Amino acid sequence: MTTKMTSPSGSPTTTTSGMTVEELKASLEQSNIRGGLVLDIDETLAATNVAWFERCLHLFGCSKEDTNLNVPQLIDKYHLAQHNPHWNGNPDATQWMHEQREAPEAQDNLPLIPGAVQGVQQLLASNNVNIVGYLTVRPQKVNANTRQWLQESGFPADLPIVAKPDPVPFEQGNQWKAQALHQLWPQVHAIVDDNPKVPTFCGTDYPGTIYLFGRDQVEPAYQWAIPCKTWEDVVTTVRAK
Repeated sequence: MTTKMTSPSGSPTTTTSGMTVEELKASLEQSNIRGGLVLDIDETLAATNVAWFERCLHLFGCSKEDTNLNVPQLIDKYHLAQHNPHWNGNPDATQWMHEQREAPEAQDNLPLIPGAVQGVQQLLASNNVNIVGYLTVRPQKVNANTRQWLQESGFPADLPIVAKPDPVPFEQGNQWKAQALHQLWPQVHAIVDDNPKVPTFCGTDYPGTIYLFGRDQVEPAYQWAIPCKTWEDVVTTVRAK
């Protein structure tokens, strides 16, 4: 059974600058916490991809063949904004997307993943689940805006945010996250994350659990992850673990 982290007095001290992996591990060790759960943010709590498609469509339009497609249909077709050839082939759109990854204000007013707030609240109320922070490939420089969004959206904003160090390239973000999960074990034993690259980079030797949000099945490259299509599935699966 895990030791429940109380908030705010029993939780790690947080600031708008967030925590490093090493700081979170040391804080959890000092509090004698093992078996904690961390949460990804983008596409797990925040529907960032929806916001990007909406903003790109407003700023840069779409190709003739996509004229009659709405945002959900465009997402189904291209999955990520950077995969849309109309935007990927536009230098202004490419530059805009690059700047968005580093811009604090780009984290403001993001829509919510359906069920995320309710799911997190249900996990917080569970006696055998201890959410100890957020682990995100967002750069550290956007932490203040991320924390503000968490608070405004109804997520616990006093938990540590462990963000990708600014010098780590965006393309290496999930490799960094996988290394962080290995380093945080056994104080952190699980993560809820939407990106299959995380379990892939973690590998079969990762002793923790990866709840793969938004998926109803896994592929051979990450077959050790546990698929959870919805937040209802996350709550049920995490509570039963």
